[in-house]
Formats: sequence, structure tokens, C-alpha cells
Amino acid sequence: MNMKSNELRLKIELVPSTSWYDNLRKHTTKEDWDKIRKAAYANYGYRCGICGAEGRLNCHEIWEYDDKKHIQNLKGFIALCDMCHRVKHIGLAGILASEGKLDYEKVIEHFLKVNNCDRTIFEKHKKKAFERWRKRSSHEWQVDLGEYNNIIKSKSKSSSNYGEKIKLKDAVELYKREERSPSNSYEWYRKSAQQYGRVSVGDTDVLAYKHKGIWYVDGKKFADAIKRHREAIKHLKQVTADYGKGIIHGKDRDVVFTEWGGYKIHGDFRFVWSDYERARNRSYGIWYCNRCNIPAETEHNKEECHLCRDWNGCGRDCTLSRVYCLKCGASLST
Repeated sequence: MNMKSNELRLKIELVPSTSWYDNLRKHTTKEDWDKIRKAAYANYGYRCGICGAEGRLNCHEIWEYDDKKHIQNLKGFIALCDMCHRVKHIGLAGILASEGKLDYEKVIEHFLKVNNCDRTIFEKHKKKAFERWRKRSSHEWQVDLGEYNNIIKSKSKSSSNYGEKIKLKDAVELYKREERSPSNSYEWYRKSAQQYGRVSVGDTDVLAYKHKGIWYVDGKKFADAIKRHREAIKHLKQVTADYGKGIIHGKDRDVVFTEWGGYKIHGDFRFVWSDYERARNRSYGIWYCNRCNIPAETEHNKEECHLCRDWNGCGRDCTLSRVYCLKCGASLST
């Protein structure tokens, strides 16, 4: 079957990674967006604008790209069912499928059914779509919202943006002032924002988006992330202090981090490591008895794994067969 891309009813449309989250929905109020999406649903008779399916609908933005001037123009909206919407954003569909949240094959089957084509056509179309996406993602894009720009302006006039958003560059500088924050550069965070649409602040992911060439993060979520980071540092210090007093945190199989390293609970024992010792290849770690709080004895009767035999080691104690305590008699077979 020989079918050209312009003959397909349902096509893959991948937004350049440099323009992720720079869309109308992100920059307008919920009330205005609800008006837009409901109007789109009505315009298509409350059916999918491509396959005609009824039921749950999504308001999909229609973009036109000027590949010479690198301008991304918003041309309008179309009502799409969930499956057609998944095809449009096939990259996201693949991510969701890898997380077990979506059946990727069903998305492909929908593409084949709507376009009345075979798998070969899908693979060729997908390949071209990703080639175009990679090329476009190598450029910074100017987003033109057209007639909807006035909605953005009215929003900014009617409410203060203070606290709602913060420039990513400013957020990075603020985060660097926090205790035990990483020394990553702004460029590192910008690349994370560009690739994933989010940045990590401590153990928290904060949404990042670009508007008119400038990267921003959600101000409230950033503040919440900083708060959680401080709480985590406080907890880390408490756990470290408790360990010095002989107080052990966690239950079986839990990994507990301290300021100097950490430990993992294994029943009546714990495996303790020091980041300093590991970094210098002095010691991988030491086993302790939780009952007696003294170093445990170990037996090594297992064979070496192939990584240890043939390469530079597996990075774990693969020959360990038993851990035991001479004082209380506790024993653990591994």
C-alpha cells in the first residue's frame, strides 16, 4: 500500500521540545480555556473531528510551523477523542506505555483503522515525524498565539503574576543558596526543562515552561519544593544524630541515608557504608548487628559472578553467603 503523508486523515504532530509547555492553555485562565475548549467541542458537533467518535473529548491546538523563520503559529483548535489525541502526541503515548499506563499497540491499531493503512505506513510516517521533530527541536521557536494573544494580555493586567511564576535562572540561583543543594549550572537545568518539561529541586519535580523565549517555573510549586528540601535536610541531620546515639531508623529492606553515607536494613543486621570510603575505594561497607550494635562476622562461600571473574568487579559482595553475630548468635543467609 503506497500512501502519502498528506493523504492520511490522522497524522502524528510532535511539538518541538524547545516549545514544550509554551501553549495557550498554560498561559490563560481556567475560565478562558474552558470557553475555548467548549466552543471547539460545539464546532465539531461534540464528536471527534477526525474519526467521529463520541464521548470524552480533548481540545487540541493546531499549529503551523515556519521552518525558515522558526515561528510557531497557533491556527485554531480541533476536538479529538482520546485515541486520536494519543496518536497526535505519540511521543507521550510511548512514555506512558513504558510506565504501564497505556497500551501502545491499541494506539497504533487506531492509527491503522482511521487511515485504512498497514503497519508499514505507520512506521514510515512515525519515522518522518520524529525526524522532523528532532530537526525542529534543534532551534528556539517564537510562539505566536495570533488572535489569542489578547487573552494573555488581559490576564496579566487583571491579576498579579507575583508568586505565580519565576524565571528558571532566578530559581536556580535561589536553590543554590540552600544547604546541600547540587552545584549544577543553569545550563544543566535548562536542558532538563527543554528535554523533560520539568526540573528537579531536591526530590521534587517542578514544572518548567518557556514563554517568549524565557524559561519559567511555577512559583508556588518551586516554593513547595524548597520547603520539602529543607524538611529533608532537617530529617537527614536528625537521622545522622540518632545514629550516633545508637538509634536505628527504618524497617527490613529500607535504605536510610545519613550525612556521611547510609545503611540498609536486613532483618537483624544492617549494611553500613561511607560515601568518603567508597569514593576512595577503601571500603564498600561494613555489616553490623542491630541487636548488639557491633560489627558482624561474614562468610564468603559463593562463587564469584562473571563480572568479577572476567571484568573489574560487580560493585557488590557477590561471594557473601552468611552474616552472623558472635555475641548474640543472630544469623542471616544471603
